[in-house]
Amino acid sequence: MGSIDDFWRQLNVKKGPKATLSGLSNIPGLTTHSRTLPAKGSASPALPAARFAAALAPSELPDQQGLQASIQRDINCLTDQDRNLRRTAISQLKSKLFPDGENQKAQDVQLLQQIVSGPMLVPVVRLLGDPVEKCREGSLTLLASAAEQLPEPAALLSCLMPAVADRMGDVPVEEPSEELRLAIIRLIAGPVILRSGQCLLPYLTLVVKVVCRALEDPFHDIKKAGCSAIANLCKQLPSDALRPQHDALLASLLPNLGHQHSRVRVSTLAALDTLVTKGVSEQAMVQVIAPAVKPLVCDRASAVKEQCFAAVGSWLGASRPADKGGCSPPSSAHRRAFLVELLPVLLLGLTDESSSIRDATMSRLKDIGQMHADMQSADDRLKSNDFASSSHSQASWPASFTHPFQAQPAATTQHMVQDILPAILPSVVTDLREWTVALRLNAARCLQSIFVLAGAAPSAHLPHLLSPLCSAAGDEEEQVAHYVVQAAQVLGAFVKLGHWLPLMVDSVAAPQASLPTRVNALVVLSAMLHAAGVVQQSVDSEQLLLLVGALCSDAVRGVDQAPAQQQLLAVIYNTISLAGGQCSLLSQQLWLLLLQLQASESSQELAMQAATASQRLAAACGQSSIAGLAAMHAPSLTSALAQNVDSWTAHSPDCHVFSVLLLSCPGTTLSALIPQALQITCSILPDPERDPALRIHLLQLLERMTANEDQAKALQGAAAQHLADQALLPALVWHAGKTAAAVRFAAISALSTLLAHQLLGFEQLQAMLAGNRLLPMLFQSLEEEYFVDTRLAACSATYHLLISAGKLLTYEQCRLTYPELLKRLDDSSNAVRTSICAALKVFVDNTSSSLDDGNAKYFINGMLIHMDDMDPVIQEAVCTVLEIAAAHRPALVNEAVSTVSHLHRNSIYTSRVLKACER
Repeated sequence: MGSIDDFWRQLNVKKGPKATLSGLSNIPGLTTHSRTLPAKGSASPALPAARFAAALAPSELPDQQGLQASIQRDINCLTDQDRNLRRTAISQLKSKLFPDGENQKAQDVQLLQQIVSGPMLVPVVRLLGDPVEKCREGSLTLLASAAEQLPEPAALLSCLMPAVADRMGDVPVEEPSEELRLAIIRLIAGPVILRSGQCLLPYLTLVVKVVCRALEDPFHDIKKAGCSAIANLCKQLPSDALRPQHDALLASLLPNLGHQHSRVRVSTLAALDTLVTKGVSEQAMVQVIAPAVKPLVCDRASAVKEQCFAAVGSWLGASRPADKGGCSPPSSAHRRAFLVELLPVLLLGLTDESSSIRDATMSRLKDIGQMHADMQSADDRLKSNDFASSSHSQASWPASFTHPFQAQPAATTQHMVQDILPAILPSVVTDLREWTVALRLNAARCLQSIFVLAGAAPSAHLPHLLSPLCSAAGDEEEQVAHYVVQAAQVLGAFVKLGHWLPLMVDSVAAPQASLPTRVNALVVLSAMLHAAGVVQQSVDSEQLLLLVGALCSDAVRGVDQAPAQQQLLAVIYNTISLAGGQCSLLSQQLWLLLLQLQASESSQELAMQAATASQRLAAACGQSSIAGLAAMHAPSLTSALAQNVDSWTAHSPDCHVFSVLLLSCPGTTLSALIPQALQITCSILPDPERDPALRIHLLQLLERMTANEDQAKALQGAAAQHLADQALLPALVWHAGKTAAAVRFAAISALSTLLAHQLLGFEQLQAMLAGNRLLPMLFQSLEEEYFVDTRLAACSATYHLLISAGKLLTYEQCRLTYPELLKRLDDSSNAVRTSICAALKVFVDNTSSSLDDGNAKYFINGMLIHMDDMDPVIQEAVCTVLEIAAAHRPALVNEAVSTVSHLHRNSIYTSRVLKACER
């Protein structure tokens, strides 16, 4: 074994030439190589010695040699295996070369350029891949300071960019610390991009890779830094250089428009704005950018919406504030495509909830319209002038329009919208059928703004426009339906009535249309009629006849659901407002519709509104009240209704109109209608094969008429007798089933009301009693088995008959009557038993002298049984009847009561009757 000196010599045997840095040999205390750690992941970037040979000229070596000698150990330690040494070394280098304190002496920038770009660059850059986070952080801090302070930061790019791209340019990103990822993207977005200028072009692909990973990073601050990087790239590099990178940048940038943080969305929009301003292809705008931007117009943050509308307006050529610089309009090749895609987005700003956004959007549209006019050909300018001369004047602009449409927009803006209307209208109309509420709402808002700016231009598109508009009017989302109705109002105001009325009439009166479809069409028609009336459009008699004819059709007039009736009423009301005095030509048809709506059983409020509309119609026709309309049209209406009476059912519109017509007429007018009315009712009520609901409806109508004091006068005397003989009594004929029993109840109720109001005179009552039909029908009703109410109504009818005609009863009629009355005292209902006692009182008082002693005694004995009833109310009622009988037949009553008084459980009532006999 040799000595230690021999062993040392063997270790230092030269195995090959060592690489040296040019110009740095033979410097005392300075080594020409550094110890290195194995590279991680990939090969280390080459040292850019040749590029900076001039910076290391011999004349500059003394200062450089002294500085480098002082930091050489720190540079060597950057590759030491001890992590603490590496961390300390990078920290020492940062403090020596780029001191932070105010009292620290800064190094000469040229000298720093030589050192950092020379022997120190490779080990510092390699430290970006160090496994120790603090070492990576120190390396990034030093590199950031160098990029900010060196006069030629581009000298760092050849080593820096490949290392940064390896660290943060691939998927998945190798750097685990989000703080360091943020530092990397800030280094790239700041000094690297801003100070490198055109020198960045060879490394643009690497820069874009890093920026894309930053935009895709989950950390929001990294996303915002990535957006800043895009903005700075657009400022520093020509558009031709960036164009190949558009697809990659957009793919990573646009998803951030939906980020949960509003500031990220604002930063993303700003970056997208600068990228688009540099120029994008038509395909990218149409297929990628525009669809991504559209949802932001409904963003919950106002700052995002403001940024979005400002960006879209700028892309179309609107001017920007002075501090943000101007924006060149899109090229003529892309201008129309951009308008078609982006103008509907910008128009949504006109209906935004923020007034400042609405005002700003209108100002942008003015700029874009002027630019559009400036770029037109001579022929187009001539058409524009024609449009401006024919557009609405300020005086005729509808005053009902809300902000920002109170004033008429610029003529150039209107012409621009009119010019591209065929291109933008189909897509907006299609969006009305989208399944998401947001898309349908945006389409409805956009459609309203388009119609306001387009004026009368949509008239050429009405056949393809009105049907989707009607469908959207019934949208389940209230806001969507609201904007659709407003859009319909704008159409009605600007488009001539003759263009849209025939189409709307066809939609409303379509025989095969479903109820929701018809209701939606009525909504749109009502809105358009209202707007036409506001702007005082003229309507001729043919158009009015067409409209009213459609409303009077069975398909429209026959609707019985409340929503449809409500919209029908709105259409009628707006028609009256539009036509004014012309309504007198078709007042009968309009009143017919209003009468039907007044008969609605679904809503009392609707009936009241229809009555109010009838008053308005009367005023438009020069009448002071509805009575004037009734005097003019009631006879002819009744005759018209009677023509199809054989086809009536309970739901027939004519049946309801007939009812309300009779109830609406005053007594004087009704008197002339009674013959026709009785002919109609008497043709239906006796027929058991007719619709039972119809018969009940008419019977209830007759009951209401006889209960009305004014109308009852028209039914007195012979009319009442005819009504009772030919309508009420036939309806009382017994038929099996509960349905027939319901008809009998309605008939006996009407008869009771007629008798209660004493509409039958002495002669009529005598004739009816002589006909032997009235009493048998009453007796039959008293024994009704199905409904207690029928027996109660029969008791009431008997009571009123006995009051009016009790003295007219013959002996035979009296003999037949009292047993029927006594039967009701055994009724299962105490209400019936009590009610029949009232009829018995009148019977005893009016007919006691008509009975012989035998029948009278039989009657009194039948009463005495019930005076001992367990119910005190019945006892009292029967006792009262016997007291009246005692006044007329005291001997018979005294004898009968004395015979059974000892059998009664309570002597109070017998004593009262006996005392009455004594009186």
